[in-house]
Amino acid sequence: MNRVLVLVCVGIFSSSCSLFTRKQNQNLPDDKMMIQEAYSLLEKGQNKQALDAFRSFSENNRSSVYYLESRLGEAQAQIYLENFEEAYNAARDVSIITTQDQLQFKAQAFYLLSFALEGLGSDVKPLAALLDAYRLKKELPPQVGLAEVPARIAGQYGRMGHEKEAHRFLAESEKGLAEALSKTSPAQSKEWLARTYFQMGSVTTNQLSSDNFSSFVDGQRWVQVYLIKALKQDHPLWSKKALESLQQVYRDLLKVMELEQRRQDQYGKASELLEIIDQADLYKPLSEHKVVSYEQDFFLFLKEIRRQGERILYEGGQGMGLTEAAQERNSLKRMPRRPSPKEKPQVIQSNEIGEDPNL
Repeated sequence: MNRVLVLVCVGIFSSSCSLFTRKQNQNLPDDKMMIQEAYSLLEKGQNKQALDAFRSFSENNRSSVYYLESRLGEAQAQIYLENFEEAYNAARDVSIITTQDQLQFKAQAFYLLSFALEGLGSDVKPLAALLDAYRLKKELPPQVGLAEVPARIAGQYGRMGHEKEAHRFLAESEKGLAEALSKTSPAQSKEWLARTYFQMGSVTTNQLSSDNFSSFVDGQRWVQVYLIKALKQDHPLWSKKALESLQQVYRDLLKVMELEQRRQDQYGKASELLEIIDQADLYKPLSEHKVVSYEQDFFLFLKEIRRQGERILYEGGQGMGLTEAAQERNSLKRMPRRPSPKEKPQVIQSNEIGEDPNL
């Protein structure tokens, strides 16, 4: 099955590598410049060149104060290249060898481990890594510790059916995003939001199968809205990545559904697919709003996925295997509920969360 490329947070490392600058008075300008150049390659999408640069540094500068940064860079580059086992090994090494005065590196290692483990198809271990990162969230950049980590935890809990915990962390991520955004300059906010929304909604379908189809869909309910919000930012890099990620998720869901051998199971999966499409349609721009090209492409694509799902669900005209309630929910006559111009679609209802000004 094609995989969603788990594009991990250049934002963690992109602020001129300031996150990695040790407070000790070390005079190593050449080392620092080499690390900055390697991360610059990552930002440009030159992932293989970046990996080579990080590897060269870590192999030849094991005593450098920038060694941990180079190993984290290796892990990130390997994730971009979908070499998840190598990414896991690099991030795990950092998580083990860091000391109490290097907690910022340990926190970053845990966060990267969550992506590597998810890419390897693990169901439970990514959540454990995310919870470790969450305990060290003050050591991460604000948008990562306050918004991205809680959002990804919410998605993991959603897949497990733990709605109470998912609600809690999703509410926390919304509050954290607002707090982090308040500290961001208007000139940076568009790219910052697009990148952060993308990372909050990033998933991999490596673990997707017929057996866990329902749990994957449950998790996707919690986080797909962030990828849709990333589309709205109309950023040439991060909005495009969000579009590609959403399309890949829906393609793989459709593929698993189509490969189902038993008609009854296929009908059930088609029903779940249509329900999650209904949720996505709630965020379709209203006609009087400006629609950016990434949104237009996604919702046209989603219309075709709906058509294929309905074809499977209703072929034969029976809706076999569905309860009466499920058949009514998925009737062809049903129209997705659209919010009125005065209504703001909400992911969850919580008194702790204000209206999202970015919709």
